[in-house]
Amino acid sequence: MQFSFKVISIILSIIIVISAAGVLIYRNYESKTFGKIDFYIASDEAPNVSNIYITVSDIGVYNGYMWSNHSVDKTTDLYLDNFSHPGIIAEISLPHHTYTYFKLYLSSAYIEVSGVYKKVTLTPNYTKNSLDLNLTGGTTVNLLFSFEIARNLNISNQTLTPVTNLTEKL
Repeated sequence: MQFSFKVISIILSIIIVISAAGVLIYRNYESKTFGKIDFYIASDEAPNVSNIYITVSDIGVYNGYMWSNHSVDKTTDLYLDNFSHPGIIAEISLPHHTYTYFKLYLSSAYIEVSGVYKKVTLTPNYTKNSLDLNLTGGTTVNLLFSFEIARNLNISNQTLTPVTNLTEKL
């Protein structure tokens, strides 16, 4: 009985050591092969508009071969997310690669004019920006989608043509 207990103890110890080594190897692999992009959003202000709420549904990332979409589902007030204090909308881990295009998909938009909220039609419902980004493992890059609301919001027609610039935020 005592012999089998010692054998079982040794086997369990070996399993624990191998499991711990596997976790450490995977974490080391992941930190060297995956980087993170923190996406921020900001906007200028439009005349006669008190608030602009938009819902970001997805962020698309293109690596030269294919698009990958990442679900976000975040509603934000662009007036709070101004250029002095951009709001973070997503943190996405991606494999080490060079990325060249980024899309911001919007599912809805509302504006507040004279205390009344109005639904705004998005034409189209996404923005697409080009930016060459070499994401390396273990790094974090901050990207800023800057909306040009003042030029692209038509209050009387209640339409918004989403136009953004994408820059690396330091």
